[in-house]
Amino acid sequence: MPGPKAHKKSKSGAKRKPQTEASTQHANDLCIDVDDVLGWNALVDLLCERLELPDLSTRSGLKRVHADFDKISERLEDVYKANAANERILGGIISIYTLMCADSILRNKLFHQGLLAKLMPLISKAQSADCRRLAIRALTTITHHSGAEIHSEILLEAPALIKVLQEHTDDLVVAENGIATLAHAAGSIMNDITTYGESGPPAKYIRALRAPELLRVVVDAVRRPGATYQLIAHATELLQCLTLRCHRECRACEPAVALVVANLRSSDMFVRCCALGGLLRLEALSAEQDQRVSDPAKLMAGVRRGFPEHVSDAMVAYGPQRCEVTGMMQCAAVYQRAMVEYAGARERDLHTLGATLADLVLRNEFSIAEGAFGTEDLRTGRQTMDEDLGLGFTRWVDALPLCAGALRVGKHPERADMADILQMKFYVIRQRVMDAVRLAEERIEKGGRTHPYFFYVMTLGTDLTKGLRCAKKALRMGDGMTPFVRFALMHRAVEMAAHLGVERVLDSVVGNRAWEEGIAFLTSALDDAKAYVAQAPPDARHMKNVVYWYVCLMIAVKGPDLALNLNELEVRGCPLVEGCVPALQRLRIAEEIGTITGTPPPKTQLRLTMQNILRLYAPAHKEWGKVVRRCDALSEDVAAEEARAPLDEEKASGDFAAWLGELKLNGDGSDGDGDGDGSGVDGHSDRFGAYGGGGCRPRPHAHPKVAPNRVALYRCSWCGNPSAVLRKCSGCEKARYCDQKCQGLHWSSHKGACKT
Repeated sequence: MPGPKAHKKSKSGAKRKPQTEASTQHANDLCIDVDDVLGWNALVDLLCERLELPDLSTRSGLKRVHADFDKISERLEDVYKANAANERILGGIISIYTLMCADSILRNKLFHQGLLAKLMPLISKAQSADCRRLAIRALTTITHHSGAEIHSEILLEAPALIKVLQEHTDDLVVAENGIATLAHAAGSIMNDITTYGESGPPAKYIRALRAPELLRVVVDAVRRPGATYQLIAHATELLQCLTLRCHRECRACEPAVALVVANLRSSDMFVRCCALGGLLRLEALSAEQDQRVSDPAKLMAGVRRGFPEHVSDAMVAYGPQRCEVTGMMQCAAVYQRAMVEYAGARERDLHTLGATLADLVLRNEFSIAEGAFGTEDLRTGRQTMDEDLGLGFTRWVDALPLCAGALRVGKHPERADMADILQMKFYVIRQRVMDAVRLAEERIEKGGRTHPYFFYVMTLGTDLTKGLRCAKKALRMGDGMTPFVRFALMHRAVEMAAHLGVERVLDSVVGNRAWEEGIAFLTSALDDAKAYVAQAPPDARHMKNVVYWYVCLMIAVKGPDLALNLNELEVRGCPLVEGCVPALQRLRIAEEIGTITGTPPPKTQLRLTMQNILRLYAPAHKEWGKVVRRCDALSEDVAAEEARAPLDEEKASGDFAAWLGELKLNGDGSDGDGDGDGSGVDGHSDRFGAYGGGGCRPRPHAHPKVAPNRVALYRCSWCGNPSAVLRKCSGCEKARYCDQKCQGLHWSSHKGACKT
């Protein structure tokens, strides 16, 4: 049996020892030479020359490093170890590593070889301030261009960085770069739901931040008279990305929350939107869910007790018969009477019952309630459900699909709509919302006249983009729409557009398409919120949530144009008591009515966010207004002057519809003239903890100002839907439409202005 083959010694193996000796000799020579070198650049040039490194500022030089990485890294490692006590040489080697990190592959290789372990001792223990500054600048540069893997390693070094910031409070360079490093690393990890899910990153990352200490350090750094734009901008971004996972610590440090609120008066809309996102995240994990059910017994008891005079005055001014409370009571009576009459009739007619129930569905959200026929036990007084009355159903809600089946018999389009409405309502009550959405989508795709209720059901799904488009289209219909359906569509349009707007802005780069869409969404949501607050009944179930959004959006969109007392928060035409802010007065009335009728306002995320803003708005400006104005002024040197143009609300409003025209239900023949991605946002929930996606993102460069007047979106000239891809009118090339249907409906009023 042959034995193992003998191996010859490789040439590289034979030369290993001389190579090490040569490296050691290099190290000894360098100790002598660097004493005469002035400046870090000259030192790096000398090191590169003596170590025979290629030009690291060129692509060809970095390619040579790739080709000979092992030898080059070994040379650098030998010099680093041989000069462990010489901070100047260590700083020079760190500078070379930083230049190599311009290449992402080399950066990852160097980190795997322990680059962070070389950087941190220089940052923490360097005797020379110059060396400390060089090392922390290098870390900031590397962090800025790295991915999540490296960010997670850097985040674990947060305790050491915080200690350095505490020990060198007078060094603005250390403060600026240390806070910037933490902002980039924390922003990447803390709010990354793609990697870590809704539960957030592992606890070790959150513990490493030492939030109470970090918040104090950041607040103190921003207060310094010489604080730079970079320091202030990164500090506010760091605070905003801590509000979700460190919400308790943030609330305990009110100056930090006040700084975020103060940024709502920045002249830069990107800053304002980031601040709003941070404040929404602050309440995401501790907020209560919104109430989705109504108790008829509590409603009746509240009405019997009566309303306070100012509430009654508001309801009388609006019209008592138009108020929701009146409608709910009337619907409950009609519903009960219809079921009793059906059960007692000799000839039971499901068509008649179905028509009555379909009408009720369109009049009020809670018109169809769970109910059943029962018998009272005379001994115990307990109600027992009658199982067999020959009705075909036991619970009243189960009559809906039976009525729908009866209405579909025969060729009657009106009855077919009623049948579909009943079937969709049945699915919604039974919490089969996606079944209702699928049925609504099928009916819409059939074409022809579509009932507005089908579009409302589409807004209950998880696809916000599709739901928003349906809401805006339905609101343009007008005919045959009950007040309940109209205001329900308006409410959903506000919530979906606001959610999409904040999300798009925080996940975008200023000036790109996602940013422009986000601004258009926000202005559209504000317009619809203003209309809802002015037109809906004072006891409308969704009045509270719409006012919450109205206040938040008004402040984010208007910014410093608002007065400190926020007296602009009014909606023209509200029949309310003079001398009070109408929007907030409506909110107080709606909350009082809810409390009286058994649905007191829960501490939802939106409500808590609005309350924080109103509570801190003026005090925050008093404490931090000068800092915010200074940051705005300093940023002018960074951003192009044209980007500081004020928000063109008319254009943004018109632009909003451009986006939605590209969003197609299956079979929608919208031919866009652009190249949109048509992506939708799924998985909508009541809470907005995910705002910001990968976390706070510094303004590009450092970071350019907003250019909202350059929003490149449009609104459909007929229905007002938002889309980045619309059909242009071939005649005038100015009017834009979602599809041929919208163009046809608009033609009678457009043809006079069209060039053709």
